[in-house]
Amino acid sequence: MRKGTRTEHPWLIDREQFKTDYTGYLDRRRTHLYVLEIASGVLTQITSGDYDDSEPAWSPDGSLIAFTSNRTQSPDTNYNTDIWVVNSTPAEDSAELVQVSNSPGPDASPAWSPDGKLITHTSATDTSAMLYATQHLAVSAARGGETRVLTNELDRMIFKPEFSGDGRQIWFVLEDSGEQ
Repeated sequence: MRKGTRTEHPWLIDREQFKTDYTGYLDRRRTHLYVLEIASGVLTQITSGDYDDSEPAWSPDGSLIAFTSNRTQSPDTNYNTDIWVVNSTPAEDSAELVQVSNSPGPDASPAWSPDGKLITHTSATDTSAMLYATQHLAVSAARGGETRVLTNELDRMIFKPEFSGDGRQIWFVLEDSGEQ
């Protein structure tokens, strides 16, 4: 090598999932949730750890945030995301998390009921199909507990579930023959 030329540092691979589409090689950085108070400009981190957190959804009263995360012991080795809830204004030292769903497959797309008691979301129940499993409509108690899958008999993918304004119905996008 000639004097004065720089070489790129080699990538240090220390994760089981080391590369993804559209991102490339992964490092130890993770995606977390933050709350920005507009008036003061104060930014508060409300999730942490060696996990990626996504799809935040505010509760109707603004006190809680539901989100999707794979918080298993080894998140790089499986696709098991669940729905979690955290306070939007956590205590100084801790942000207590509540696990809302607990199916062995990916749960995603949380949306609150108008009264804040339920969270609707998608749930893939066929873990052998991994990412190709049918996404079903599910409902869970916002404080955790049993998850009810409402579309087990439906052989179509559903997306973006949302409660109606009165909370009596759940709307969603349905995929059929490649159309939504």
